[in-house]
Amino acid sequence: EPLAEGTVKFFKIPSGNFSITGKVTDSNGTDSVLVNGNDVGTIAPDGSWSYSIPRAENSKIDFSIVAKDMAGRTTTKNYSIYCDTNNPVLSITKPDADLTGENSLAVDNYAFGGSVNDSGSGVDSFKYMISQTDLTGDSAIIASAEAGTGWEAVAGSSFSVQKELIEGTTLQPGKLHEGKWYLYTYAKDKIGTAATEKRTFWVDKKSPTLSLDNIASVTNQAVVVKGSATDANGIKDVKVKFDPKPTGWISDTKTLTETEFATGQTYTAGSGNDLPDGNYSIQITATDKAGKTTSKTRTVLVDTASPDGTVYMDSSETATVIGSETWYKKGSLKVRFTQTPDSGSEIEDVKAKFIEDGGTDYSGLQDFTKKTQAGNTWWEGTLNAARQGKNCIYLVVKDKAGNERIKN
Repeated sequence: EPLAEGTVKFFKIPSGNFSITGKVTDSNGTDSVLVNGNDVGTIAPDGSWSYSIPRAENSKIDFSIVAKDMAGRTTTKNYSIYCDTNNPVLSITKPDADLTGENSLAVDNYAFGGSVNDSGSGVDSFKYMISQTDLTGDSAIIASAEAGTGWEAVAGSSFSVQKELIEGTTLQPGKLHEGKWYLYTYAKDKIGTAATEKRTFWVDKKSPTLSLDNIASVTNQAVVVKGSATDANGIKDVKVKFDPKPTGWISDTKTLTETEFATGQTYTAGSGNDLPDGNYSIQITATDKAGKTTSKTRTVLVDTASPDGTVYMDSSETATVIGSETWYKKGSLKVRFTQTPDSGSEIEDVKAKFIEDGGTDYSGLQDFTKKTQAGNTWWEGTLNAARQGKNCIYLVVKDKAGNERIKN
């Protein structure tokens, strides 16, 4: 391509030195042609010559050509060339990183912005586009930008455009509803080299809405984790985390789909099952497709063991021992129950009555009263004898998990 004095010639070649060719004419003949003082060597009969300039990228090369005829007269020409191998430099400043999860856009208005710089041949065109279409790779973005549909041309080297962000997923012209979006920029320099930049962002006005069905704080039954999770962007998953990690579990967290959570996930209770006896903190976390989360925590004591303890007469009752039998000269007696310590739930109630030896009438059980003194706890009640002679104590103790034990 021809060179012109006073104008930098921009070009791009992938490798090798730069070959300068020219032609000199003079009626008296040409003595020499010098490029930056260096003789170009042989000049063809038609005046053609060539000279190789060492390769230098992304910097201006100035050179002068001096032709001398046989009479010693000279003509000088000055030229500049620039091998531009750099792409235009694009920068998306708002947002300056992908926005997902808790960093998703939840404001009412947001100003998107970007810029371009090209220190070589200069910017020929600069465009941007905000779209929900996922263009993968530079070639797809370049093809879209050069087709032009949906792209906005930028007159200068930067842009800032404000958009209103709205709730829901209903399309409204000029506004960005909740969902996954992309900001694309495209620039081409004056020798035709194109560059692209892409930023992913979510519009997510609210965290997921999470509701839970009741989980009993104390139970001897299977624990059912069930509820609903909703969000305009959709629910990615619901994670159920148990602390401490139940024995035998590889991970302390189970991941459920939205449907599985709505249907309910059952965790069996007791030794050898999903949840061995013990205290658990259960954290339920719903994550929407933008990455925002909402969590709720429930605590539960799993207790499948029946309470136990000792039944005995109160020390205030005086007995007479005759042979192997203990006799009381009263029609009513104060009876006590003391629990054998365990790691399960508290005792909810203790009921008892005297029944005839060999009898089966268990109706009319009397509530015992809980007593505490000097750090000791017991339950007591005064029971009427069922008959003269031999009586049996029928006692039922029940804990808050619903486990029951009969002492007869």
